[in-house]
Amino acid sequence: MYAALNILGLPCFHSFSLFSRTQHCSTWSAALDAKFFNRGQKFTKTEWDQLLSDYAAITDVPATVFAEELVSAYPEAKVILMERDIDSWFTSFDNAIIKPIWNWTTQLIGSVDPWYVGPLKNMHMRWVRGWMDSHSEDEMRRKAKAHYREHYALVRRIAPKEKLLEYKMGSG
Repeated sequence: MYAALNILGLPCFHSFSLFSRTQHCSTWSAALDAKFFNRGQKFTKTEWDQLLSDYAAITDVPATVFAEELVSAYPEAKVILMERDIDSWFTSFDNAIIKPIWNWTTQLIGSVDPWYVGPLKNMHMRWVRGWMDSHSEDEMRRKAKAHYREHYALVRRIAPKEKLLEYKMGSG
């Protein structure tokens, strides 16, 4: 979806974007702290506009963690919900997210590097602990599929029907 939206001329936020903009990790961390840990002010449209000003679309974490806030801040926005086979999604999520986040080298480098890996690791650990309520690799794995289902149910509930486009991968 990220590639498709960019090809269509809609600059799209994805967590990959943070690799070239690690300075945004502190802002995402502040949003996560306010939402999940009652530290700081919850973001308003003003803060979302500042953080997302370079983008016309968003995908992936940490942005998806704020589905309710973003649908409320941008009621005119269209929502594309792309559903995958849950087992296929889980394999991808495990390999691309769970394993790297909990990898001991990522944890070690993240704790001694305050410039690049550290901000990325710290921001990701906030949504893992806050949004997924997970405090270990095994716990994150155990909760992942249920969390996936809950997130999709939430988006279906909060997105205005006339703004919601659902697509199931493999349906043509």
